[in-house]
Amino acid sequence: LMALYFGAQAERLTRVLPPDPKRPRLTARQRECLQWARYGKTDWEISEILSLSHGSVIDHMAAARRRLGVHTRTQAVIEALALGLIAL
Repeated sequence: LMALYFGAQAERLTRVLPPDPKRPRLTARQRECLQWARYGKTDWEISEILSLSHGSVIDHMAAARRRLGVHTRTQAVIEALALGLIAL
C-alpha cells in the first residue's frame, strides 16, 4: 500500500503541467539554484558551481521563496517540484 502511495506521489511530482498564468514565474537562475538545492547543495556550494558570489545565490534563493510563497528552502524545492518548475 505504501509503495502505491509513494508511486502515485512521484508520478504527480514528475507530471509536466501546462502553462498557468497563476503559477509563479521564476527566473532561469532561480530555477537553477533550486535545482542544485534539490541535490542538497548549500548556498556556498551552489555559488562555486555556478560561478556566482555567495550573496547572489542567497538573493536568488530568497527571491524564489518569496515568489513561491514559502519560508524555507526545503519548502521551496518541494513547491517547485510540485509545480513542475524544476525536474525531479
